[in-house]
Amino acid sequence: MVVARSVAPALFGSETLPRLLAELTAAPDRVFTASELEGLVGASHDSLYRALQRGVAAGLVSREQIGKHHTYRIDTGSPIYAEIKTLLSKLFGPAEALRQALAGGGPPDVEAAFLFGSAARAQDNLSSDLDVFVIGEISRFALARQLAGAERELGREVNAMAYPRQDVERRLAEGDGFLREVFNGPRLMLFGSDADLPPVPAGGD
Repeated sequence: MVVARSVAPALFGSETLPRLLAELTAAPDRVFTASELEGLVGASHDSLYRALQRGVAAGLVSREQIGKHHTYRIDTGSPIYAEIKTLLSKLFGPAEALRQALAGGGPPDVEAAFLFGSAARAQDNLSSDLDVFVIGEISRFALARQLAGAERELGREVNAMAYPRQDVERRLAEGDGFLREVFNGPRLMLFGSDADLPPVPAGGD
């Protein structure tokens, strides 16, 4: 996984806990053994044990005893699950990988870009497509080529669309249902900021 190395340990107080939570949130329906997590997280037994204990204490990790062993999974019922998943996506997962892939671009090809859909809502899993919206003059072919490395790294299909700013502004003004839904829904900025996005005109919903 791509890691914002200096930020995650500072926020979580260790390097292992955020990596552990990133692996668990990436597969919310999966149950893991401690040995499986050791390999995925790349941590020592003791470091992983401490991270699991902290995750359980925080109500983010669910632990179940089966015989003499324990299994672990992310607790999707936690009241802060969605927020943690979104933060981890920004630091580790799809958002960071896509952000790095777009970092070499700039106006007029790429003026702003964001992740929308299930990933932005923190409802995605490892089989979910990643929906990317780009405002700029870049062609869809060039955009797909620019994101191809991130797509291979993540092992997930990236559905990227690009529109010139004037087209986006016109379609929003005309009340385009799809664009209004995208722009009014949750998003994770990949390039630029919210201030770089065209405003959604009032009415027409």
